[in-house]
Amino acid sequence: MRIKAEFIALLVLVSTAAMPVSAAGGGTGEAVYINSSELLDGFTYTNEISYNVLNNREEAFMLSVSPKSAVYPVFMPCKNVYGGMTLTQAIEYYESLGKTVVGGVNSDFFYSKNQMPLGISIENGIFKSSPEDENILAIDENGVFFLGKTKIKLTLTINKNGSTVTLKHYNKARNDGGGLYLLTDAFSDTTHTSSKGWAVRFNVLEGEYRLGSTVTYEVEAVIPEGQNYKIGENQAVLTCDETSMRDSVREKFEVGDRVTLSFECADERLVSAVQATGCGDLLVDEGEITDSKAWDEAITSTNPRTAVGVTYDGTILLYALDGKTSGYSTGANMQNLAKDMKSKNVRFAVNLDGGGSTTFAVKRPGDKTATVVNRPSGGTERSCGAFILLVTDNKKSDAPSRVFLKQDGINLLRGASISLDNIFTDECLNAVEANEILFASSSGLGTVSEMVYTAGMTEGVDRLTLSTPSGIVGTASIHVVSEKSVDFTLLDNVTGKVPTLTGLEEGTELSFTAKLKRYGRDVYFNDSAIKASVSDSVGFVDEEGYFTVTGLPGAEGTLTVKLGELRKTYKTNIYCTFSDIRAHWSSRYVESLYREGIVSGTGDGKFSPNQSLKRCDFVVMLWRAMGKPEPQSLDGFSDVQQNAYYAAAVNWACEQGITKGTGSGKFSPGGTLTREQAFTLIYRAYFYDRDASDTSALERFTDAGSVSKFALKAVASLADMGIISGSGGKLNPKSMISRAQIAKLLCESIYYEYSSSIAVG
Repeated sequence: MRIKAEFIALLVLVSTAAMPVSAAGGGTGEAVYINSSELLDGFTYTNEISYNVLNNREEAFMLSVSPKSAVYPVFMPCKNVYGGMTLTQAIEYYESLGKTVVGGVNSDFFYSKNQMPLGISIENGIFKSSPEDENILAIDENGVFFLGKTKIKLTLTINKNGSTVTLKHYNKARNDGGGLYLLTDAFSDTTHTSSKGWAVRFNVLEGEYRLGSTVTYEVEAVIPEGQNYKIGENQAVLTCDETSMRDSVREKFEVGDRVTLSFECADERLVSAVQATGCGDLLVDEGEITDSKAWDEAITSTNPRTAVGVTYDGTILLYALDGKTSGYSTGANMQNLAKDMKSKNVRFAVNLDGGGSTTFAVKRPGDKTATVVNRPSGGTERSCGAFILLVTDNKKSDAPSRVFLKQDGINLLRGASISLDNIFTDECLNAVEANEILFASSSGLGTVSEMVYTAGMTEGVDRLTLSTPSGIVGTASIHVVSEKSVDFTLLDNVTGKVPTLTGLEEGTELSFTAKLKRYGRDVYFNDSAIKASVSDSVGFVDEEGYFTVTGLPGAEGTLTVKLGELRKTYKTNIYCTFSDIRAHWSSRYVESLYREGIVSGTGDGKFSPNQSLKRCDFVVMLWRAMGKPEPQSLDGFSDVQQNAYYAAAVNWACEQGITKGTGSGKFSPGGTLTREQAFTLIYRAYFYDRDASDTSALERFTDAGSVSKFALKAVASLADMGIISGSGGKLNPKSMISRAQIAKLLCESIYYEYSSSIAVG
């Protein structure tokens, strides 16, 4: 909700020195952008951008939870242990249980075939999956701790005779040759087994699946042969494939037997753990990077990364680094991940399941739920086996208790202004309505007036403290940047893409906007700050910033765009079909006729503007301009073959009285066209009905007397209309006419005839 400020009160701008954020580590480079926001008491979201030693961009995300925060972690192995979920699905599922999730990350490694976690799962004290020799990350009443590899012994005791069965695999997918597996209803509703084997199905009589505790079963069925077995609610199945050769174990059980399942663990901390998940290598221990020789060599290469760290005061850090996306984020190897975590002053840190599964979510102020904010590999979330969710037991309310700025973390060009919009939320970060007026005063890198922030001319980060009369307080940051630190891209306002500024059509109108980025993030600015100019040879830019293309085809110039001290120059030119008439005086005429299909080139992309023209070729041009009408006969001239490319044009011109030939029934198609012949043909084609008895227009030409009698009327008429003007006071009627001159003559005649018909009509 945007609220107008009507009075002066408190919106204090302080320097970055007063801003408590963690610095990015040396592994992925020192941070060039940090934005940190405390979303709830003791719960902070931080976004970092850095550049590594190869100058590749890195983007990281972090959530920190202090011991005093109302936010706490939950280690969740999906709804069922078998089969995975995306992080978004895990959040939706957990919230369907009535919880409020404010953040999360994928945690344990998993089997790609069935998305089952490799390691242990304990959720709210319930033991849900065995550790299988994987490292353990757990939570007890004292906070998060790392255990490494810890053994858990599972024993089934048949009460009637004391016979025992020792198990290793608990709620893990059964593998051929893997031995005995105990699967509970937390695993799935079936065993998901496809190979032949046997099963013993139990009903739960009493007890909970907790370390150090017991569960009492009654045997419901002994199934000597089968493949897939149903697991009902409050049931469990002991199963084994036939290749493991453990039939003697099945034979110990009879329907109706009472059986006790016990969980033994020598590590008391794990026994008292409320949550536990499998994890990767210990990267940092007591503030120092551990021996990398002990790390898993299979995953040490550069990848997206996820990690958990715990500081000396017990603050939990969830960390994710994107990767494998060119220009956005490269990722890191394990060594660099360890350096990054150490730089955050952690007591210990462990690697989680990063790679293409890296997914990081946070509930931002006003959002209905926590959403993914990083960019998972391939652009979509992958199903994973386990997650660390951050939840709160805070109660939803209609009353506002927090205030945030929608523009928190934006880059704003120095000197620019932007309207501020605030969000009021409850203690679950849900948007709520508030009628209180947000007051503001400012000092430092910018000013605030009437809820509009105007940046000053100095780069830096303004830390804003928001306050309301009722005592609600919030903070935000605006990053003030200069032109020199931004990347500038010019975009076409119509297409939204980088414009093509070469080969423009005359008369085209373009308008542009600028896209500014700093470290890959948008930079906001005022449109009025952009100034554009263009060379006169290719057009002009009006007061509204529209670039209109004018000039000769082939003309070249530059478009210059200025933004403060930033100056960008782009080469531009007007399209020209033929290479030898670029910016030639005749290019506009030639292009116009070429687009209409009236003229063509002479080969090799050339028009040959100074070359003479054959009589037949000019008549072909006239014929094309008239729409290529069909003649009644092809027998007009003895020297025009019926299969000649110009036959239809010449015979049509003969029938229309445009040409009378050169005498003796001949047309002389290959003869060089003279100027007076061209004038005559144009006159007969377009202006034959024009009264040309007045020949006074010829008096201004010194060689008018050399005009042939057959051409006098035509030359006088065209001169009177201004279509021909001669050269140096002469008509040069017997000289050849060039292809460029013919193009001009045709264009002006066609245009003259068109405008005259409009005037008359």
